[in-house]
Amino acid sequence: MTVTTSINTFVSRAGGSPKRSPRSPSPTHALTGSLKVNELLGENRLGSLMMMTHSHGISTRIGKDDGVHYVQIRHDGGWRGGNACRGAGLMYLGVYDNGSSITLSTWGLQARSIDNCNEWLSRVMDVCGEKWTIRKNGEGSGKGGFPSRSIRVDNMTVTEMCDLIKRFM
Repeated sequence: MTVTTSINTFVSRAGGSPKRSPRSPSPTHALTGSLKVNELLGENRLGSLMMMTHSHGISTRIGKDDGVHYVQIRHDGGWRGGNACRGAGLMYLGVYDNGSSITLSTWGLQARSIDNCNEWLSRVMDVCGEKWTIRKNGEGSGKGGFPSRSIRVDNMTVTEMCDLIKRFM
């Protein structure tokens, strides 16, 4: 999938000027941080979400699994705990858009993967509180698995969403 949302579109939706000199302090981060995620969604919703996360230093890319497109969260830093990341720093975490709401979701893990992910599962348990929805079916919901957890982020500010993502890193 090609991301077609330009930085100019993102910045102008946030109230900044796309013609600002690159050496000038950019207002984009400060302005987008206080706006809600759903206020910054452009025509290319996943592209907009990628720009939001990138504006807070979170590495992401567009992914696709079973026909569902989502923003994959990547850990470019020094994660050393268990198997929190698949190859190339791909975390078991994504931002999903179903067309009417945006959710941040951990991936469900099947029982055969649990032994390698103890520290990651501990992190998920620490970060995900009562407001998170635990998926009743799908990956990891079978016997001995670890089901997905999700929370709506479309009514959070961009800073709140990105700070929540960073708690997993």
